Amino acid sequence: MIRTHHGPVLGKLDGKLLAIRMARFEEDGWLGEWYEMTRAQTLAQFKAALRPQKMLFGNVMYADRRGNIYYLYNGAVPRRDPRFDWTKPLDAAIRRPSGAGTIRSPSCRS
Repeated sequence: MIRTHHGPVLGKLDGKLLAIRMARFEEDGWLGEWYEMTRAQTLAQFKAALRPQKMLFGNVMYADRRGNIYYLYNGAVPRRDPRFDWTKPLDAAIRRPSGAGTIRSPSCRS
């Protein structure tokens, strides 16, 4: 597989390579997060399992016999450099600043 600093190359369009970069795509930890979610017996434990926010994306729901209902879109949303127009493909010649991180969900902040 061909890789660039923007991620793996998925194909070509009009003779240009198309690469993708997804927040947390190459990180581990999501399986442990899912496992801890399945072990949670209370809403507090469930929220604690989600705190690392290692899952790439997903709608997460919780309900219990005590009447607690909880919903979270637990997606890794990247912080985007405002100097670029993110509605258009990014020129591969431009190196995007690394280490921008992700936006944490308010309900997962510790």
